[in-house]
Amino acid sequence: MSKESIKLNISGMTCVNCSNGIEKVVKKLKGLESSKVSFASNEGEFYINSEVLDKHTLINKIKKLGYGVEEDLKALEKAKLMAYNKLKIIFLISATSTLIMFYFVFMPLENLQSNVYLMFALASLVQFYAGGRFYSLAYKSVSNKNYDMNVLVALGTSAAYFYSVFVVFFPQSFPEHLRFIYFDGAAVIITFILLGRLLEERSKTKATDSLKKLMDLAPLNANLITEDGTIQSVLASNLKVGNKVLIKAGEKVSTDAVIIKGDTDINSSMITGEFLPVYKTIGDEVIAGTLNTTGIIEVEVLKKSTDTTLSKIIALLSTAQSKKLPISRFADKVANIFVPTVIGISILTFLVWYFLVGDALSAILASISVLIISCPC
Repeated sequence: MSKESIKLNISGMTCVNCSNGIEKVVKKLKGLESSKVSFASNEGEFYINSEVLDKHTLINKIKKLGYGVEEDLKALEKAKLMAYNKLKIIFLISATSTLIMFYFVFMPLENLQSNVYLMFALASLVQFYAGGRFYSLAYKSVSNKNYDMNVLVALGTSAAYFYSVFVVFFPQSFPEHLRFIYFDGAAVIITFILLGRLLEERSKTKATDSLKKLMDLAPLNANLITEDGTIQSVLASNLKVGNKVLIKAGEKVSTDAVIIKGDTDINSSMITGEFLPVYKTIGDEVIAGTLNTTGIIEVEVLKKSTDTTLSKIIALLSTAQSKKLPISRFADKVANIFVPTVIGISILTFLVWYFLVGDALSAILASISVLIISCPC
């Protein structure tokens, strides 16, 4: 059996249930040995039997769930930035519409009645434009039998919105004491959840900044000394053990290597924390990502770019960010049953109110309240 480890950068996850859902679905793929998906770091690590399951099948399966998959971290960061900017615009539209609705709510009752159709238009904009993402994500979650927070948000806000629509357009169907509209309630929940996701994305970006700074230390290109003595610019990732590389003053060391010609001062502060440059000469080793400050040196590659000290530090940080603590695993288990439990409680609330009070509309309102209260969770 040929076992292969695959690391993927996954975008579009909005809560821990998303990462749990991906694990749950891909687990059914024949040839998948194990999987670990981290919502916090947007990473997934998969161990597959490459004779049975190939990488493209795995990627396509994740994409069908509605998530983006990028093997290149820079491509992922670009996609995340675009998604963040789009989310920011949607939030501003949602927040503005919600504030206008609140202005109408605090008007005298006769003025509120005259503006109820404008409230309906603003609420519809928030519900289906700003909140449209919750519907699409909820549909994908239900399709894959993974009931996440998006399902709860879609159900709760839809219940409040459509109840209000019926009150506005068919008021005669409701007793006077139940002719209330909840457009502002549904809108404020969507707005606050969008705000929460904006803040969450910002905090996740800050958490990975140190990792990106380390990645930026390694130069993309290197000056390879060919067999005939000419200098050729190549990708540092293509260097092989034994290759000879020229490093000029002011350039970064492309990979872990040993000096075979020349001497210089190497600034290793970004890796070791040493404040002053260290003198290096023939036979001394230099580390990828450090800076050649003075002389010109020729080095012989000791390690591939994936095996350097810098790449190992990056791998350790990445693993630490994606590793689930015992409390995280417990939270994942709770998240898996939370949404079905809330929906069950909402149905039970309706039945209790209906049979004890005998008023279907009051029972519906009580049931909606359970869904609404649970949404921010």
